[in-house]
Amino acid sequence: MKLILLTFIMTFIFVSCDAPMRTRVPTSVDYANVQGNGFDEGDGNNQNNNNGGQGGIDTGDTNNDQEEPGFENCEYMSPEYNGGSIGNFGLCRHTTDERRYKSIFAQSNPAGTCFVPVHIQNSGNSFKLGKAECVHNSADTNYYMTLNKELVAPNFSYPRPEAINGVMVIASASLNAYMGCMNSKEDYFLGTQGCCIQQVYNPSTNRYSCVQPNPQCESGANNYANNICSLFVTNHGNHYRQVTF
Repeated sequence: MKLILLTFIMTFIFVSCDAPMRTRVPTSVDYANVQGNGFDEGDGNNQNNNNGGQGGIDTGDTNNDQEEPGFENCEYMSPEYNGGSIGNFGLCRHTTDERRYKSIFAQSNPAGTCFVPVHIQNSGNSFKLGKAECVHNSADTNYYMTLNKELVAPNFSYPRPEAINGVMVIASASLNAYMGCMNSKEDYFLGTQGCCIQQVYNPSTNRYSCVQPNPQCESGANNYANNICSLFVTNHGNHYRQVTF
């Protein structure tokens, strides 16, 4: 799995932004609790997710006789993916909506598991497209989720154009480090004097985006990003799995 994240290191020009403004290493931010990435407790009292793309994860009854529309192909889903410390899990996508997914876990994880929508390029490089949705998952319980893309400059009226063709499934304890890797190049531009010529506030990420970085800072930003992501791979390589669709 470590090889998967090594491919992220050279893709930071595409990276979206969730980290706090002017923070080089966003270790103080809890992405699982701060920016709308609320945990679902899995209490079985929620209805299936038909909320029109507002995000979040809902719990489905494992004994349902009829699958939710659009997830008919997921009815007999099994925990086929090895997530390292996450344990085995299954993940299936809605037949017509790239944002909607169903998951199941072979083991419970009270600490939580998170899902991040990503785009995987032909080269194998990938970058995140939106915020994480997280759940305190129980074993053998169905979870339905909507993973939304962030909005793009200058008007923030439209979501990112790239297709969601992958999902990063990651232990909640490793989420901050993953976001730090994904945001590291832009964090460098925002946090280094003279390296961001123009920045704008993005309401979908609750932070500023550098829409005009200084080209003279490119080398320093790449070196910084390489260091941050190498640390992430070294320290968290057993706590995630990227699934391709």
